[in-house]
Amino acid sequence: MPSQRSQWFARNEQAEQLEAEGERQKALALYEQNAREGCNLSFTYERMATIYRADDRLPEAVEAMEKALTIEKERGPSAKVVRLEKSAKSLRNAAAEAPTRRKTAPRRERTERRATAPSTKGKAAKKGCFSVLLILFSLASLTAFVLI
Repeated sequence: MPSQRSQWFARNEQAEQLEAEGERQKALALYEQNAREGCNLSFTYERMATIYRADDRLPEAVEAMEKALTIEKERGPSAKVVRLEKSAKSLRNAAAEAPTRRKTAPRRERTERRATAPSTKGKAAKKGCFSVLLILFSLASLTAFVLI
């Protein structure tokens, strides 16, 4: 029979696959199952925090990120602890601001694409420059014609 830890890893892998397929809520259910069983893999809680934040469930996101941080701190100082501390601080700040923020549209999945026309960012600037040059050239031609 597989160990508890290997079951957690297997669920995390399955949940990652579900996330990649856009099945965030099914993935969250697997992460939460690991958490109920006392999982000590910080990855589980990081992913839970990410999904909670995307669903605008900030208190749960903070709690999950704090759990991931606690697990990593028990292992000792590392770059991951520093990264998790920054993430936890960011979540705490977002949660503190949440009541004062106006309600925004729900976040889209990363896999979703906007159904818009191709970007015209650079083209607009070029068109404007061309128009200015055309006007200047016209004025110069008109001035030359008047002087002749």
